[in-house]
Amino acid sequence: MLSWSGIKRGSWLKVNFAIIKSKNSPEILTGGLFCAFLNYKMIEQYLVVGVKITSKLQQALDQCIPAYQIYFKENNPDYLQIYNINGEQILGKMVKPGVNLETLEDYVRNVRSIIKKICPGINLPESEIKIYTQTLIG
Repeated sequence: MLSWSGIKRGSWLKVNFAIIKSKNSPEILTGGLFCAFLNYKMIEQYLVVGVKITSKLQQALDQCIPAYQIYFKENNPDYLQIYNINGEQILGKMVKPGVNLETLEDYVRNVRSIIKKICPGINLPESEIKIYTQTLIG
C-alpha cells in the first residue's frame, strides 16, 4: 500500500516493489524499481448549505450597509461565502465533513439568520435553503 502524503505533484517517485505469491507463502514472484512522474490532480468535494442568489437577493446584497459586508464579502469560513456551483451563484457556508443532522440544522439556521441580518427586506423561508455539492479539482 502506498501513502501519498508529503509527495508533491510534479515530482519523480521511485518505488521498490515485490509481488509475492501469497501472505502465507512469501515467495517473490517478481520485483523491481518503478519510477513515475506524478502529474495527478487532487479532487475535493464539499457540501455547501446555502441559497441561490436571485436578482432580488443580489439587489439586497448590493445595498447592504458596509458594516455588514464582512458577513459575505470576506474570505472567512465563519460567515457566508459566495460559491459558483454548476453555473449558479450560491450564498452559503461550507459544511465540515461528517456532520450530524443536528449540526446540519444549525448550519441552516445560521445561514438564514445571517441573511436576515444583512438583508432585512428579504423573507427567506427555510425551504429555500438547500444543500449543494461543490467539487474542486486542482
